[in-house]
Amino acid sequence: MAWLELSMAQKKILTALIQLYEQDEGYIKGELIAESTGFESDSVHSQMQELKKLQLVEGVVGSVGAYKPTVGAYEVLNRDESQNVP
Repeated sequence: MAWLELSMAQKKILTALIQLYEQDEGYIKGELIAESTGFESDSVHSQMQELKKLQLVEGVVGSVGAYKPTVGAYEVLNRDESQNVP
């Protein structure tokens, strides 16, 4: 999956999600990702929908939206997920 070409915004959002997930190990709210990246919540939500299509994140449906990275997210960013994703 490392062959995927992500935009700079997608990489920034996905990296922030992974960092927040490694701290909390639960679903991360879109608002927190937006705060961490400096993007608007709507932009984060839009990007997360694209990342879900690429199977890089799992999401919880709802007005707030919450996400967690998949193993593929770690692979595409060349990170070691062995200690972080069950």
